[in-house]
Amino acid sequence: MALSREGLICGPSSGFNLQGLYQYLQKRQMDGTLQDLAESDGQIHCVFICCDLPYQYLDDYFRKLGLEHFRPIIND
Repeated sequence: MALSREGLICGPSSGFNLQGLYQYLQKRQMDGTLQDLAESDGQIHCVFICCDLPYQYLDDYFRKLGLEHFRPIIND
């Protein structure tokens, strides 16, 4: 749900993919090999797959998460 609130409209499997990327990067950092992934400009470019949508889970989100996860949407 957090990804959707930040503009990435995707479901929980996509969140698991992002978490897997974080874990991979953390492992590389702990092993001292993270900089091996860096480009010539020093940046590390990463991609993860958003493979699902959140719509089928919306009722579950409202049932299981507190109201603090559903701040009002205000149009500018």
